[in-house]
Amino acid sequence: MPFKETKASANTSERDAAAQASQDCPFCQGHGLTTVYHPTFTGDALGVTKDGRRYPAVMGAHCRCDLGIWMRDHNPPEIQRRIPWVQDILLGRSRWLLIAPGECEVYPDRSVDASDFARLFPFLERLPEHFHADAQ
Repeated sequence: MPFKETKASANTSERDAAAQASQDCPFCQGHGLTTVYHPTFTGDALGVTKDGRRYPAVMGAHCRCDLGIWMRDHNPPEIQRRIPWVQDILLGRSRWLLIAPGECEVYPDRSVDASDFARLFPFLERLPEHFHADAQ
């Protein structure tokens, strides 16, 4: 997506319209950002590799709703590359998860990890049509 540079004093009607259209978003509840989880997430915000390096295990992602897209479009490309996007997660282009491993209410055993994340797609199919990965 092209970066749309704006000034602080720019008219906010476009952002307000995006926020209004995103109020019922099932991913971010209209905030434009949602929490995503690394497949190794265990409850700690930071994971640690075997050699001691730390990495984020939970972070914010731009949503695929109108407000999330507006936010993403108004960040420079170098920032866009650092922030996960729900669209990429739904299309399988990202390792991040929308539901924390081990805390899935969709299944009786309440657990999910990266290897069985694909089982969540029937749940996602029940979401409104404009949130499906192939809709955008």
